[in-house]
Amino acid sequence: MTRVIIILLFIFLLAGGAWFIFQADEESILPETLSLENDDDDDDDDASANEVNSRQQLVQGSLTVRLSTETQKLAGIETVNAEEITLDSEDQAFASVIDIQGLVDLRSQYRNVQAQRKISNTALSNSSKTLRQLEQLHSEATNISQRELQQARATRDQDRARVSAADIKLQNIRDEMLQRWNTTLTDLALKNDSEIFRRLIRQDELVILLSLRADQELLQDTAFVFVNRNEERRTARKAYLISAAPFSDTTLRGETYFLRVPAEKLRIGMRLHVWLPNTGFSGSGIGIPDEAIVWYAGKAWAYVQVDDETFSRRSLPESMNTGSGWLVTDNFEVGDKLVISGAQTLLSEEFKWAIPDEDDD
Repeated sequence: MTRVIIILLFIFLLAGGAWFIFQADEESILPETLSLENDDDDDDDDASANEVNSRQQLVQGSLTVRLSTETQKLAGIETVNAEEITLDSEDQAFASVIDIQGLVDLRSQYRNVQAQRKISNTALSNSSKTLRQLEQLHSEATNISQRELQQARATRDQDRARVSAADIKLQNIRDEMLQRWNTTLTDLALKNDSEIFRRLIRQDELVILLSLRADQELLQDTAFVFVNRNEERRTARKAYLISAAPFSDTTLRGETYFLRVPAEKLRIGMRLHVWLPNTGFSGSGIGIPDEAIVWYAGKAWAYVQVDDETFSRRSLPESMNTGSGWLVTDNFEVGDKLVISGAQTLLSEEFKWAIPDEDDD
């Protein structure tokens, strides 16, 4: 019996030792397996990081972004060649298209009186000639009565009075025109061969009234300004100065001027935007369109395509707003390929490496 018990204990010890050895081997294998798996993950992360970092390069102190041609197509990358532009410093004002029918009516009155005066002047010339002949005959003791002389003198005086009355009417009409329209427009209206006024009558051109604010002024050598029905400066047309206007805009209380402008798509009563020169900055530089601008860290930037797959982000130092873009005098050159579509994608791609992975601890 004792012998049986000893054999059973021996079998039990052998089984327990075998189980212990198996567990120890399993624990030594698991860390190695886990280590291999972690190494694979690290390799994937390194490959991803290398892929991202391979898209950034430092060229002449500027960080550039590389995108394959295929990726550029997917991102909608488009470029235009940078061009030199000239910026004349301008101020903005308003004008309105005015009706000159009152001036045309006064012109018609003036011409009617002119015609009447011409008739009266002809009659005066004839009556004066007749009177001189009668006076000559009477002095030669010809059979010319005193009564005939008196009648001839009365006719001459009536004709002279009609001419004088016409002169007064003409002066009154001219004075009214001057009060309403100032000297230049009045002279254009009364000048028989004025091509400018003929265009105004045919409405090939229209007259506009430019109204400035109290703190604005029109520079002395200004010959024209730019006007448009909307705020698009690029499509504005020239309006040519005629003269100062004799009345002011009661709301703005500044200087007023008459100008003439091509009548295309304009109507009487329309209010127009005006761009007039001022004493600010004027000069030339590289034009950067609004579509090329991206904003980062409170500054304006633009991307330039350096080669087929490389793009460089450049700042806009000392830039001037042109209304449709920016003028810069540094950092860009004529012919640079400015990115006007997809610039935001390039900015995101440039900083992709700085965005931590959600799985990173």
